[in-house]
Amino acid sequence: MMCLRIQTRLSVQADLDVGSTKRVVCDGTYARQASIHGNGNAAAATNSVVTATPRSAEVNGPCRNDIDDMELLDRTAKRCRRASILGWAAILIVVLALHGCASDGSVIVDDDPGSHNGQFSPGETVAVVITRGLEEFGTKHGIDLIYVDPSSPRFGTFLQRFTALPYEGGQPPHHLYYSPWGRLYATGLDPRCSLMEVELLLDNGTPVIESVECLPTGGQVVGENILWRTVNGREFMYVTFMGGNGTNNMVGQGSVVVYNATTHDIVTVIEDPDDPDDPDDPFLKYSHGISAYDNVMVIASTVIPSIDLSDPINNVGNSISLINMETNQLTTTYVIDDGSPDELPSSPIEVLFLRPEIHPDLNPGVLVNTMFGGDVWYAPYKPEQKRLGEFRKIYDGAEEHTGVPLEFYTYEDKLYISHAVPGVIKQYDLIALPNLVPVGPDFIAEAGAHHLVFFEAGSGKKVMASQNNLLDLRDSLGVPLSAHSLTVHDLESGTKLRSIDFFQKYKLGLENIVGGLDKYGNIGEEWFSHHH
Repeated sequence: MMCLRIQTRLSVQADLDVGSTKRVVCDGTYARQASIHGNGNAAAATNSVVTATPRSAEVNGPCRNDIDDMELLDRTAKRCRRASILGWAAILIVVLALHGCASDGSVIVDDDPGSHNGQFSPGETVAVVITRGLEEFGTKHGIDLIYVDPSSPRFGTFLQRFTALPYEGGQPPHHLYYSPWGRLYATGLDPRCSLMEVELLLDNGTPVIESVECLPTGGQVVGENILWRTVNGREFMYVTFMGGNGTNNMVGQGSVVVYNATTHDIVTVIEDPDDPDDPDDPFLKYSHGISAYDNVMVIASTVIPSIDLSDPINNVGNSISLINMETNQLTTTYVIDDGSPDELPSSPIEVLFLRPEIHPDLNPGVLVNTMFGGDVWYAPYKPEQKRLGEFRKIYDGAEEHTGVPLEFYTYEDKLYISHAVPGVIKQYDLIALPNLVPVGPDFIAEAGAHHLVFFEAGSGKKVMASQNNLLDLRDSLGVPLSAHSLTVHDLESGTKLRSIDFFQKYKLGLENIVGGLDKYGNIGEEWFSHHH
């Protein structure tokens, strides 16, 4: 089955099942302002960072056959063959126990919290990734730094694994976002920590994840997407929570929390469950995708966090809703679905408000990806009423033999859409929207093609990296959705340049990716274009 529209009402209890987990509201506070987040002030960063070298760092360096620096090679060799009075057999036991140098020359980092290889060199390109610990291997969730330049001998190896999360076990962090001011955040699937701030600093030019701290959510759980906007001169951060306030096993729940963008104080919680007795009443349900323009926010209604499809009418969404950002009030809900009653609801997952700040020639309107519908929809924006016009389908997944469209990204003059099935990224002329006009070959990634980053490789080529996995669902919905890999593609030709299989190599899942440090020393947003 190609999952063009998933027709069987499966009862799937996936890894995302948090219905029976005890909810704990984390009341973290931001300990200090990060001294460097994308402003290039390395000296200021150095003065504020206390660097700790973990005891495992000695065995975390690269053990490779392709290092040109003979002095580094010599030092590495000495570390890898350190003598001991217990003999070589004992050394072998120690190396294996500490997860040191693999026989294929890769770097395998152990689970010591904050484990850092500490051998970063200028010109390398590093991304921030979320890794999912896999129960069958006993590995841990992490927010990590990894080399992603396809021209680098370190491609696919960790600079740092950070597993000292504010909670143990459970569900991993979910999505990473940079604020306009360079602060790094992660939403979380685990109700104990559904929103967190990641302290990413530079220590003498080397990126370091120093801490991860839970932020207050007002009781809202299962964080998804984040958006920042200025409304009436004030800066706000908006976070969608797919589990809402967590009551009733999260059935029918969904919310948006409005924060003061600087202090993280909660301004208000926007929540309004569906009222079946009032079909005209706007509502939020399983809030996920978010985008905004002209003080109008659009929110996608996706699926219950447990992905339990046994009761699709109650557990799966098929709508998007508008919120007036000046009043924080819901105004309208639109149904986005052309499926028959015996099929799963369409499950809108991501939305993109097309607007002039993306490209000056764009006419405002809203794009919607429907996860179970497999399609892409569009509606024009009517600024006079602050409403949307009629939605129409502009991409039919069944006709195009794709399914589970996930993300929208804009980079330069193109729009990119990732499709988890069969694992492909399509590219379109941005200014031709709402018509989807292909402007190059498809990028053939792997099952679960999802989040993307764009950057310039050391070779000078512009490339795109694709994180290929959807929630570790694997084939539980009838199609492969979790390659747990990272593939890097030439932006001009579409050629796949390099790939790394996290499942096979590190016994980890790969959940998310954003920019870390590019080859010019820019941190974060300078080389990453997200979809909001």
